[in-house]
Amino acid sequence: MLQTAFGWDDAHLNVFFIGSAPHDPANENYLCPFQVEEGDPGIPQNQVRLDETLAEPGDVLFDCYDFGDEWTLTLRLTEVVSAAPDRPRASCFGGDRPAPAEDCGGVDTFELISAALDVDNPVCAPAGRDRRRGHPHRRRLLAADGG
Repeated sequence: MLQTAFGWDDAHLNVFFIGSAPHDPANENYLCPFQVEEGDPGIPQNQVRLDETLAEPGDVLFDCYDFGDEWTLTLRLTEVVSAAPDRPRASCFGGDRPAPAEDCGGVDTFELISAALDVDNPVCAPAGRDRRRGHPHRRRLLAADGG
């Protein structure tokens, strides 16, 4: 579900965890199928429901996606409400900008790409701004943001 929300194709390893940092041996890890096959310590993701890891407001679960780019997503439960037929099963809100593109190179590279594609960035020369308005990465980032 998270990879879909971010526009990623779920082509990389990922691990959900409760703990302080990715790959910390003290974490409680929820493993992707490859990690299960490799015998990594933890619980297979398909054997755990989200409500078993996030039960009380303030509970936090992390998802480390793509061990090369190392995207660490934070899921924080803010409210528990009764189920109702007219309510979505889950709501995702917040975020300041579109999600990074799959395989963009990690946080530092994403920041560089975002700055380079920002037509309002004062560092960009006017001619460069005009070329970037139609750049395919910018169109993808805007489409992911609904723009």
